[in-house]
Amino acid sequence: MPNLFPLLPHLSVSLSTCSYGHQVHQSCLSLLNKCTSLKQLKQVQAQTFKEAIGTDPYTLSKLIEFCALSTSNLLFYAFSLFILIPEPNLFVYNTMIRGSVRNDRPCEAILLYNQMRERNILPNNFSYPFLFNACEKTLAINHGLKLHGGVLRSGFCSDPFVMTTLLTMYAKFGMLQSSAHVFDEMAMRDTVSWNSLIGAYINHGDMEKAQWYFHRMPKRSLIKGRWIKLGFCSER
Repeated sequence: MPNLFPLLPHLSVSLSTCSYGHQVHQSCLSLLNKCTSLKQLKQVQAQTFKEAIGTDPYTLSKLIEFCALSTSNLLFYAFSLFILIPEPNLFVYNTMIRGSVRNDRPCEAILLYNQMRERNILPNNFSYPFLFNACEKTLAINHGLKLHGGVLRSGFCSDPFVMTTLLTMYAKFGMLQSSAHVFDEMAMRDTVSWNSLIGAYINHGDMEKAQWYFHRMPKRSLIKGRWIKLGFCSER
């Protein structure tokens, strides 16, 4: 396994020639991007403490981002870093929520959201898609309904990505009427939103509704291949 220790002396030299600040962070983050294991990550973290930036919120947030979104199952370490930040900001919460959902820990994502709201931090358009996905995985219908209300109040109804993930959540709950209502209320519909709604009806066996929406789809050339096999490409 590659060892980062040969890189650390070089980092120390570079840090000694620059002031505490942006260059220090960038040097550590450069090493962070080379990490491929928890052992290497801990080496970089040790160096951040040596350079007196180990508890700096920016440095911690970047370490958390690396761990939470890592493909090496480092979410547990992200949580150990997360608790070191006295007042996590929205970026950190979004990173932890996203990482929890990606690592099949949707309950933790919802708990993080609850903690975030207790601290009067409002979600943004990057928060909602992962929160809807967490509700979908835990079948937390009531929580999903509350999040829908938050979208309406915060004005994210014009964001097609937020609304499409909301539509998909309702479809997973089997609430196709709610999915269609969300779709019909969307100010902007892209190919993904059309595909999501039509796919939801197909998955629930309602071919009539699926075809009804399909024939109103502006760009039918971008439909999924499996729909072609179902004969959806034939014009009426």
